Amino acid sequence: MRAFLSFIVLCGVVACTSEPLGPPPPDAPATVRDQLMAGGVGLAVAPDPSAGTVTARQWRGHWEAGALTIAVDGGDLALSADRDGALRVDELRVALAPIGLPDAVFGEPAQLTDLALELADAAPARATWDGPDAGRATVTATLRLVWSLETQGRVTPLGPVTLRGLPLALSVGGDAARVTAALELRADGPVWAWAGLVELRDLALTLAADPAN
Repeated sequence: MRAFLSFIVLCGVVACTSEPLGPPPPDAPATVRDQLMAGGVGLAVAPDPSAGTVTARQWRGHWEAGALTIAVDGGDLALSADRDGALRVDELRVALAPIGLPDAVFGEPAQLTDLALELADAAPARATWDGPDAGRATVTATLRLVWSLETQGRVTPLGPVTLRGLPLALSVGGDAARVTAALELRADGPVWAWAGLVELRDLALTLAADPAN
């Protein structure tokens, strides 16, 4: 009898001091698709000295055109997916290196500086998944180009340019622990013009993004 009572008391002590059992922890995402659906990822856009091109045209009685190389200094990209696997660009900001303008435009050296492309809006896009770790989609987005004009050491902010309805070719890969992405954009037609003398048009840019350190 005494042994039985001791057993009851011991069980009561164990019951009072044991941690209550809670629900099991959720499984960690096992694939790229799961990771994007679980809350998304934040990536760093890699610097690239030849990430894209833009066509510069200058009026000298007729248009003279040439291609300028666009260098990317870095940036941020955030991606996610909905329950159906549709891909979404949640955040995008890309810092671009200054672009020099022909001296004849202002009669002195000048460049476009403080250049950045920023996401204004983007809708989720149906994706094609080539397995759980590789997906691609074309996202329709509105981007804002912010910049300044530098002449003789003076920097003058220019009005931002809104680029609407841009198709962004997005692809994701890697694995759940290290999601990677590539983004291609193209803006056909004029992007910026000044006094009918100089024009930038036909912007093309390719970006690569990896997990931020």
